[in-house]
Amino acid sequence: MEITVRPAVEQDLAALLALHRELNPDDAPLPPESALAVWRCVAGSGGGRSWSRRRRTGWWSVRPTAS
Repeated sequence: MEITVRPAVEQDLAALLALHRELNPDDAPLPPESALAVWRCVAGSGGGRSWSRRRRTGWWSVRPTAS
């Protein structure tokens, strides 16, 4: 199986939220505008880079990076 690794960017947010809903169905959904605000805050904090990996199920990431 081939895996492609790349930095996660803001455009990955919708897919990450969908993955979170799938993995945590009992959690209340986070409004997209709130998720975007959190993403931008964490990405702008300079806390490092995170990575996404491409697998058959789609993109996933651990921590956002600035776009």
